[in-house]
Amino acid sequence: MVLNTGVTDKRAAKKAQMLLSASHTKILGVVLNNYKTPNQFNYYNGYRYAE
Repeated sequence: MVLNTGVTDKRAAKKAQMLLSASHTKILGVVLNNYKTPNQFNYYNGYRYAE
């Protein structure tokens, strides 16, 4: 399920979850787009390859 911060209505997301559940479809995960982290926390993710 993909949700967009500030755009996706909470009730619509809950209804989608209920409809998927009623059809015996499992939600494997959620993507939350456009989420802004609080200023006191800075996150960095990266990759490093071993030689």
